[in-house]
Order: sequence, then structure tokens, then C-alpha cells
Amino acid sequence: MKPSAAFLRFHSRVGIRLAFRLLAPVLAGLFAFYYLLKPEFLLLLAGQVFGRSAPAAQGFIVAVAVLLAARTAAPRVSFGLGGWLRHLPVSAKLERRTASLAVFIGQSPLVLTMALLILAGGMNASGSPLFDLTGLVLAAYAAAMALLPSSPRAARLVLGFAAAAFAGSGQPVLMAIAALLLLVLDRISGGIESAHRRLKRRKPAPPALFWAVIDLRALGPTVFLGPAAAAVPAVLLRFFLRNNDLPASAVPAAVRFGIAMSFVAGLAVTAGLLAARRPPWPWSRSLGRTSRRAIAADALFLAAIGILALPAFLPLHPEAALSGLAFLIPAAVLAAGAVRTAGEARFGVAWSIVLQGAVAAMAFALATWTPVAFLAFSPAVFLDAVRRERRLKVTRWTEIRHSAGGDSLSWSGR
Repeated sequence: MKPSAAFLRFHSRVGIRLAFRLLAPVLAGLFAFYYLLKPEFLLLLAGQVFGRSAPAAQGFIVAVAVLLAARTAAPRVSFGLGGWLRHLPVSAKLERRTASLAVFIGQSPLVLTMALLILAGGMNASGSPLFDLTGLVLAAYAAAMALLPSSPRAARLVLGFAAAAFAGSGQPVLMAIAALLLLVLDRISGGIESAHRRLKRRKPAPPALFWAVIDLRALGPTVFLGPAAAAVPAVLLRFFLRNNDLPASAVPAAVRFGIAMSFVAGLAVTAGLLAARRPPWPWSRSLGRTSRRAIAADALFLAAIGILALPAFLPLHPEAALSGLAFLIPAAVLAAGAVRTAGEARFGVAWSIVLQGAVAAMAFALATWTPVAFLAFSPAVFLDAVRRERRLKVTRWTEIRHSAGGDSLSWSGR
């Protein structure tokens, strides 16, 4: 077998394994939307996004969705590519292209789910959904190319996101522009970058912000993915309130559920990134910081990221939106504790937070007194997170579920 064919086969199998890992959470989320929000709302949402929305809005929604899926698959595909694989007789561009294929295949559960929504939304649309389906596939591949680590980084991210947004619009002219952008991106991109980079000397952080600065440096530009994920429930809630004539007494409950799900989405993405990019290194636990302070610092950082979604809900119902802060406090503490279980979570930290947070959001929207109950329950959540921190053994062997860059126990350095 030729080396190029063997490389293609290897990365195809990697993508299929990632797809199976992502399949269960996607199906669980679709099941929850279908049965909790009723089929009529799901069909209405599909028709609103893929049948009657503006091309720019549709393209942005598709681009954000495929980029989040690619962000889950890309670190797992690029992990270890700087090791023995670099000695194989294949070019750097072929390595990057086959790795992009693996990330693309890894997104297939989400792509198939969105394809079903496109078909459902196109039933009431005048045009054919063929362009939307083609643009979805093109957007997924653009997201794969955008998030694989290759140079130049800025051009890769900008051109990749633009190509995904143009392709997701479903407009033939914009899809042609997206194809041209992908050709340009493929032309200017090099091979997969190694994790061994020359480190720059940084200015010391203020003592009060020391751990927050570490989190920000670990997340880098991906810190904006949390607020972007939190914006999705806000947009869906606006669509729901605009297209449904709810009684005045039901609006606060809808806003409470929407802001709770917004906090859950933002915290899940940010906590998942923290678990992957800032694992519990042994040196950090040797510093003079108690478990209570460690959990409190992470919870404050996560809450600061999650609270950015609050202004989107204030115009809808100020009182209900402000009551969502009572949900944010225990949710941030829960997310801080979930970061400590990164090696135990079967589907990752983010999905465990989503599953628990969705149930809590439904309970939070039941009555006006639930914010008080959530605040009263916060100390118990905090103590449980502290217990997880104290029992954590960072030197034990667990299946690799995080990027090893910067991990002092990683022999490969990736």
C-alpha cells in the first residue's frame, strides 16, 4: 500500500472513532430537544433558521455549530502528530489534508443532525434544500481546516470562519466564494505545527489576578467560544418569544429557562476547554493554595465568563434575567468541580455539565421561588467540589482526554 493511501486510511479511521464518540451526546441533545420542547417547536426552529432566515444569519449559525464540533475533534486528531508520524514518507501538506479529513469525519453526527433540520426546515421553503446541504458539508470542512494547528494562524482562523459562514448561507454565489477561500487557505497553509515553540517572556501577573491570568493564557483566543455558545440559547429564546403568543405569566419562566441554558452552554464550553488546556499539574498543587481557594478561583473565573450573557436577556424581562444570577452561582461551582473529573467523564467535561445543567435549568424555571432554593443549595455544591479537589490524584494514569501541551508529565510534550 502506498504511504499516502495508508495515511488516508489511518486518519479516516481516526475520524470514524471520533464520530462515534460524538454520536451519543448529539443524539442525547436531539432527543432532549425533540421531547422536551415538542416536535412542533423543533420544526418551527428548523424552518426559521433554514427556511426563512437571512443568508447571513443562517451562515453564522452553521459556522458556529461546525466550529464547535471541529473544536472538539481537532485537538484529538492533532495530538501526537509531532512525533513518529513526522518520519513517514509523506509531505507536510498531505499530513494536514488527511488530518482535516479526520476532523471532518469526526463532525459527521452533528452534520447529519443539521442535515435533517435543513430537510425539515426546507419543507415550507420555496427553494430547494440542496444548496443548504452542500453548503453544510463545505462549512464543516472549512471548520476542520480552520482549527487544525498550522501556519499562518491568523489567516487560517479568519479565512476558515469566513468560508464556513459563506458556505453555510446556502447561496450559490457565497458558496463559490467559500470554495475559493478554501483553495487559498489550502495554498498558504503549511504542515501541522509542532507544540515545541519558543516561549516568550511574559510580564508577571498581579497577585490577585494570578490564577485568572493563567486561565486566560491557557485558553487564549478560545476564551470567546464560551460567550459564543451562551449566545445560542439567547437567540433561540428570542425566536421563540417572537413567534409564540405567550401569556404574560409564562414569559418570566421562559426567560429563566433561557438564561439558565445560556449559562450552562457558556460554562460547559469554557470548563471543557479549561480541563483540556489547563490540566491539574503537580506543581500547581504544591503551591500555597487550599482546595477551597482553588474551587473559588475557578468558579469566579467561570462566572465572569458566563455573566457576559446577561445583557442579552435584560430587555426580555429584567426581573427574571437578574434572578438568573442565582442559577449562575451554583452552576459555576459545579463547573469548577467538573474540571477536576476530566479523566473520569466518559463524554468529556462539557457534556456532563450540559446534561446536569439542562435538568437544573428546567427545575429553575418552574416557579418564582426556585432562585432562593438554588442559592440555598450552593454551599452543598461548593463542598462537593472541594471534596473532588482534595481527592484528586494528578499523578495517576488515566486515558488521555486532554491536550498535553505544558503538562510536566507528558513525555511527548504535546
